Amino acid sequence: MIIVSEVNREQGAGANRAGGVWRRLARRLSAWQAQMERWARFVRWQWQPEARAWLHEQTTRLASASPQQRWQAAAALRGAPLGGRDLAALGDLLHDAEPFVRWEAAMTLKDVGGQVAIGILQQTLAGESPVGLASAAEALAELGEVTAVPRLVELTRHDDPGVRASACAALGRLAQAQDADVIQALIATLKDAIPGVRQLAAQALGRVGAPLAVTPLIAALRRRDEFRLVRRSATWSLGQLGPDPLAVEALSEALTDKDGEVRLLAAQGLGQIGHAKVVNLLRPLVEDWHDTGRGTVAMAVIKAIQEIEARNATLQPPTPEVPIEHGEESLAERKRRLGLMPAEAAPAPPAEAEPVPPPAEAAPVPPPAEAAPVPPPPPPAAEEAPPAPAAEQPAQTDAAPKRPSRRKAEPKRAAPHAPRKKKSAADEPVMPAEGLELNDEA
Repeated sequence: MIIVSEVNREQGAGANRAGGVWRRLARRLSAWQAQMERWARFVRWQWQPEARAWLHEQTTRLASASPQQRWQAAAALRGAPLGGRDLAALGDLLHDAEPFVRWEAAMTLKDVGGQVAIGILQQTLAGESPVGLASAAEALAELGEVTAVPRLVELTRHDDPGVRASACAALGRLAQAQDADVIQALIATLKDAIPGVRQLAAQALGRVGAPLAVTPLIAALRRRDEFRLVRRSATWSLGQLGPDPLAVEALSEALTDKDGEVRLLAAQGLGQIGHAKVVNLLRPLVEDWHDTGRGTVAMAVIKAIQEIEARNATLQPPTPEVPIEHGEESLAERKRRLGLMPAEAAPAPPAEAEPVPPPAEAAPVPPPAEAAPVPPPPPPAAEEAPPAPAAEQPAQTDAAPKRPSRRKAEPKRAAPHAPRKKKSAADEPVMPAEGLELNDEA
């Protein structure tokens, strides 16, 4: 039914535009209302007497004079155990004057299913009421009832544009590519006087996947005076028709279209087709940030390139092995081959360089002069150094003499102005006799 409202919007019918608003509101309300209704039905069917009374009340409201009451009753009966009389009352609502009531009745019949409900929908589709035909076509398409295809082909030539639009949308969901009558009917509808009908016919051809539709879709895309929604639908459908050379050529031309949405759909279609030769055409559009200010075309192009590269594992021949010291050269060549670096910006290969000697700082560094041990200053000439106490002299043995410690030389580095106190003989310790003998021997 949104399809019908779009067509009526093109015709400028104010009342039908209001009906389209009601229909969209009804769909949004149904999203949260469906869960509430499931719980309500679960509770109602626990008590059969109350359930029967409630069911009778709702079926009575189907004939209410208020469109709101009729819509609420049709929505409440979804999933209820309806009999033939109740289904017939819902079938009557398919001819209601309000579009949101017709849509709710058709969706309730679709949810009920069964041969009785399908029979009511097919009977309505065989009628002549434009509002009933549009609602029944949409409901049968939701049910996947392929037996309605011949009647839908006839409805593509109906006098009412809403019926023609609904028939095209339903055929796009039910028909197959081998249905020649369907393909010819949709191709003929591409020349309809109403842009909304042409748009839905182009979409249906893409859904069906008919190769015969490539040429008519290209003609619709290349008509610059065509309605923009028709050109967008034709671009999308060409991307769904597979790797046809004509489709690839037309989509490549559409990459430079003035319409940003056409460029976006063309990039997506080329990504789905997966031709490696279009990568060079897609790369300049990576910088296309002027479509809507959000860079949607650039993001679609990047995704398309990724899809193509995934389908074609190697876009270029494998890079030969090179020595490690020439790794930078191989990287630059690879970037230049893939088009990621302009030829003039590529760095020149460096010349063969002589082996560089190790830096000077790597050589062993001698210790600084101040770190060398400072010899003790000589004693004053006028004063003879006293002999060291026996306790401090190392005992001379047969072993090698030990290296003198720096700590013993510290008293000799005293300042010259500090007077030394001369020890008396009484203060000096008496050395053992054997020590004297050793000294005499020395």
